[in-house]
Amino acid sequence: MTERTIARRYVRALFELALEQEAADAVLDDLTRLEAAIASDPGRAAALFDPRADLRARREAAAALVPDGARPLTQDFAAFLVERRREEILPVAAEEFATLLREQRGEVVAEVVAAAPLDPDAREALVARLEEITRKKVALQEKVDASLLGGVRVKVGSTLLDGSVRRRLAGVREDLLRVALPN
Repeated sequence: MTERTIARRYVRALFELALEQEAADAVLDDLTRLEAAIASDPGRAAALFDPRADLRARREAAAALVPDGARPLTQDFAAFLVERRREEILPVAAEEFATLLREQRGEVVAEVVAAAPLDPDAREALVARLEEITRKKVALQEKVDASLLGGVRVKVGSTLLDGSVRRRLAGVREDLLRVALPN
């Protein structure tokens, strides 16, 4: 079983508890802040993830990294993971939790890479078309990559829609190479 699969199972249990307590958004906020704390405090993160550290030291590191004002559910989750020696789940918990929350709400994230920033009309049209295709509410994550030359590349889940000029030019090149030239 991969680490991501294991993480998903633990986070799903947290997610279900958060839904029961009607605290999903607050727990997601806590997990996001916890992830940021781990990234910004390498000393405590090292203590938390050190396999040679004793349980007390790892508990203290986790407690220090959990954000002030975090819900008890989040605090208990972090402590539980430390007890089970699964603290490596903490940095990916926010992403997994957000994915579960989007699924529950019927939302999907579309990663859009364009040659230039999308203007508001193009963004609106793209969202409308993607919502029509997926039958879900779409949130865009935009990136700019000038190497595309033009057009866009959209990834929704595991589906990739490549309408970039670079891909089209590569297709034309392949077609031209397949044509036999007269001697």
